Amino acid sequence: MALLFAQSHARPTESAMCLTVCYAEALKCAGGRDARNTGSEEEPCWTCCPGPASE
Repeated sequence: MALLFAQSHARPTESAMCLTVCYAEALKCAGGRDARNTGSEEEPCWTCCPGPASE
């Protein structure tokens, strides 16, 4: 329970603000979000993250 409390008060990182869904192919994102592969080339995990991808 203490771990959940600590995480709820932690400052979110950019990757924490990405959507929690994961797709095998790049998708079209809305609302100022950009598609980003958070996985690898062998096992892609495309999701929508805030702002332009810095990679």
